[in-house]
Amino acid sequence: MKRTKLLFNIFSLFCIFLNANGSYSQVISFEFISETTGETALSIVEASNKEYVVAATNNVFKLDSVGNLLWSNNFNFYEGSKVFIIKTVDESFIVANTTLNPLEISLTKLTDNGDIEWENTFEESNPLTINGIIEDSEGDFLLVGTYNIDNSNKISYLIKINDSGVKTWSKSYSFTDRTRGLSVIETFNGDYVMSCLMDNLPSLVRTNNNGDILWSKLYNSPFIAYNFVLPIFQTKDSCFVFISNFESYDQDGNSSIICQFKKVDQFGSTLTQKDLTNKIRLLKSAFQTKAQGYILTGYNYLFYDIPFLEVDSLFKLNLYYKLREGGGNCIIETNNGDILIAGLSKTNYNKKTYVIKLATENSLHINNLDSLIHISPNPCSTTASILLPLTKGKLSINIYTLNGKLIKSIENYDTKLLLLDVSSFSQGIYFLQTIDEEGNNQTAKLIVN
Repeated sequence: MKRTKLLFNIFSLFCIFLNANGSYSQVISFEFISETTGETALSIVEASNKEYVVAATNNVFKLDSVGNLLWSNNFNFYEGSKVFIIKTVDESFIVANTTLNPLEISLTKLTDNGDIEWENTFEESNPLTINGIIEDSEGDFLLVGTYNIDNSNKISYLIKINDSGVKTWSKSYSFTDRTRGLSVIETFNGDYVMSCLMDNLPSLVRTNNNGDILWSKLYNSPFIAYNFVLPIFQTKDSCFVFISNFESYDQDGNSSIICQFKKVDQFGSTLTQKDLTNKIRLLKSAFQTKAQGYILTGYNYLFYDIPFLEVDSLFKLNLYYKLREGGGNCIIETNNGDILIAGLSKTNYNKKTYVIKLATENSLHINNLDSLIHISPNPCSTTASILLPLTKGKLSINIYTLNGKLIKSIENYDTKLLLLDVSSFSQGIYFLQTIDEEGNNQTAKLIVN
């Protein structure tokens, strides 16, 4: 396999993260942006020793705990392919993706050093795409996706693969002309629950460990499901939570984007649900925290910003902010509670692989952190990463010299993170001031060297 080198711009910055108890704590994050344009990080998994393996559109690569590149393999996945990576019980990795011409599934097992242990390709009587992969408690792998009969007819499937890469069984599930399999989990007792879209309505299918159907449920909605992502989780009380993306229209034709959380019992009957409106336009990834809450990321309006949402176990929104221009494709929680987001960074229409780590530092205790401006590095000479105060509205940002001269002004800024280019600034001390819509202001010192 061809080896290629990825170069990263690495810099530290500060973010705010709301923990499960609802109190603010200091968070240090590291951001990695590849120098190669046209790439996107699609999936990320934690390895051993606080290292991370990332599957991108062209490469699979491994980073250490501070972002140094350890190895990289060039896969050249076809453009538009979904790529997934999981860690196995033997500390290896499975890379799963859809190939083109023919449309089939490829699995590759990589060692911890990035060497190929085995490769296999799986084809069926109809073209198929993959939407997810898990390793079950028996050490086998379960694939979920869709058979593409033609442009209008879709059938969901589950395929079980043993730990040597050999297919054990495959099952198809057709409830309507358009049934798409989107995600799957293993339950506490060894069954499987698959989430599907049936004619653009969310549904759940529970099977035994041989793929035989135990029950299926279709959940009617007045809204239009337009996103082929439907994450599902099991709760401590053996119920299930799934998250769906809808678009709704009022009587005047104005649209709203809804992220719907629904909890169902072990037989699929609805217990509770809650809608969050206009917080995330295109849900791409979610995970269940150790506190049984949920953290989400995705896209907003043509890569305008990367949304970050935290919702508690009762589906109450605890935190929402926007990280930077781009989109989040995958979000995970590490063993020690850190957060990693992988996706794309968009600057001047250039798309690059993007990974950000939010690492909680419990030893730091800062009061009223939500009212502070954080600048890192400070002093700086090229780019300053500035975490802005939490506000309900947009900010005006002004930068003054030590003599009070206004040298830069930014109006109607509504993103949590500001990347400020100071390369044209003269060496010296500056003051950065923010003013919210209610007239409240905060000021921080910026040093350029």
